[in-house]
Amino acid sequence: MSAVTSEVKRHVDGTLKSKAKNLAEAIILQSMEDLWPSERKSDSRKFFRGKGFKICADIAELNTLEQFKVLHLIGGKGNGRNTRLHGN
Repeated sequence: MSAVTSEVKRHVDGTLKSKAKNLAEAIILQSMEDLWPSERKSDSRKFFRGKGFKICADIAELNTLEQFKVLHLIGGKGNGRNTRLHGN
């Protein structure tokens, strides 16, 4: 692989990673916002209780403490997710 090809690949990979991170952050924020209107609350709770939040949090590069803070902010144990962060 030439140096130019390698540089282009690195730029594309970095750009895609940045866009994926921005998208994951936006999904998390929208899901948080959706907790308040009654017509979207159920779907939002499913997102935070299921694998969706963990996947987006990993892409957004949130560490375990940051994930816990988000889950605590939206309901902590009542939301049923904070214990699953630690592998349960």
